[in-house]
Amino acid sequence: MDRKGPSYLIFFDITKHKKMQLSLFSEEQLKEIVVNAVESALLRHGTPKDVKPTTDEWLTLEQLLVYDPLKRKKSTFYGYVNRRLIPFRKQGKSLLFSKSEIDEWLQISRYPTIAEIEKRIDKGLAASN
Repeated sequence: MDRKGPSYLIFFDITKHKKMQLSLFSEEQLKEIVVNAVESALLRHGTPKDVKPTTDEWLTLEQLLVYDPLKRKKSTFYGYVNRRLIPFRKQGKSLLFSKSEIDEWLQISRYPTIAEIEKRIDKGLAASN
C-alpha cells in the first residue's frame, strides 16, 4: 500500500458475526470503494423516479389559503407555523411555503384506509414468520 499520501481509517460493522473490522485505505482506494458502492446501489435499486425539479413554486400565506383543500383559516396556519407543524420559510416578515413541501405535508397527514392498515399488518406478520 502506498503510504505517501493521506490514509483513511474505515470502520466496517459486520453485524452477522458481531465483529468490527478496521482497514487503512489510501485516498484513491477510498474513492474506488465509494464509486463501486454507489454504482452497485444504483444497479440494485435504480435511480429515484420521483426526483423533484430544482425549481419550486412558492406560495404566500394568502395563496396557501386558496390552495389548501380544507380551506383552513389564516389563524390556523399561523398556529401551525408557530408550533413548527408545517414546512415554511420566512422572507423578512413574509411567510413562504414550498408547494411541493405542502403537497408532501398534506399527503403525510392523511389517514390510511382500513385496507392499507390491514396490508401493513399482513406484511408485518409475514416478515416475522
